Amino acid sequence: MKLNCKQSITVRIEKIGIMSYRRLRKGDSAEQKQARRLKRYWRLFLQDRENLSTKVYYEGRYFNRVVNSIMILDLILAYDQELRATYNFIQSLKHAYNQRDFTTFFQLLKLRPDSVSHYTIHRCQALARYKEGIKRGFETKFSNGRTEGINNRIKTIKRVACGYRYFTAFKTRIYLIIGHQIQTN
Repeated sequence: MKLNCKQSITVRIEKIGIMSYRRLRKGDSAEQKQARRLKRYWRLFLQDRENLSTKVYYEGRYFNRVVNSIMILDLILAYDQELRATYNFIQSLKHAYNQRDFTTFFQLLKLRPDSVSHYTIHRCQALARYKEGIKRGFETKFSNGRTEGINNRIKTIKRVACGYRYFTAFKTRIYLIIGHQIQTN
């Protein structure tokens, strides 16, 4: 439930970013420039704000000045009020999630801010229905993320290989690629 909860929160900001990009792309030349910036730096929305780089560098193509990741994110968030409100709301949800603060997380899920996108509000309502499962996920340290990662790698190996004639060859290939991650007793 942990993996799905965090992923569900993150997907919302991607959807709002895409909607903002499409709206800006159809505008005048200044808005089209903003759309290009949004398209170039959309990955900044997915990172936690405290993990953004403060290293200053010159960005000539999109900004023509010295910037860092936090400044770029703030400039892009200024383009759309709904995007800014949704980003800030999701950052507070992610912060509560990372701090494992169950009460704050569910208080935030129950909020219905007007400026936040209705997609995000709908997703929060859906998450609130799974309160007990999410609570158990907060209380335990166990996660199926490692297993999901190994399964994903196996599926990738299978897809890239376009099939194996013998299962033992397939199994050997898996152990060669990810064998160091699998602990056998």
